[in-house]
Amino acid sequence: MEKIYKSRIYRIIFNFLCGAVLSFFIFFIAQIWLTQLTSIIIASLIFLFYIWLVVWGNFITIIVNEKELIVKNGKKEDRYEFSKYHFRARTVSSSGDTECTLYAIDKYENTTHIDCELIGIGQFKCLLADLKLTGDEQINKIKTIKKDR
Repeated sequence: MEKIYKSRIYRIIFNFLCGAVLSFFIFFIAQIWLTQLTSIIIASLIFLFYIWLVVWGNFITIIVNEKELIVKNGKKEDRYEFSKYHFRARTVSSSGDTECTLYAIDKYENTTHIDCELIGIGQFKCLLADLKLTGDEQINKIKTIKKDR
């Protein structure tokens, strides 16, 4: 039984759009003080840096088999044997976007951060089920009321 989780195209497109919005914002701010050509160059460089950092840097393939978790990120490949590592996960949702993070922890408590944002929340939940990290534990948010003094 081997399962493969790859980056989702909609997550890649979403991050491209976020990069474009950021670049347009920087362009209009820079145009106040700089020439139009300089603003275009700065906005283009920021867009390329954002794409390289956020999309290309996180383009990921995760493979789960009977004995290990394999994370391929570009040419880099990391292996986490289930006998040597345990895992924990974290999801944070805000403004309709969900950040998915997996942590591989070795016997010395050294933690490796695995950014799973580009595989999407649906695949991330399936990955957690494959790693047997799904439980009935829920975090209850407490609503506090601030009293006037």
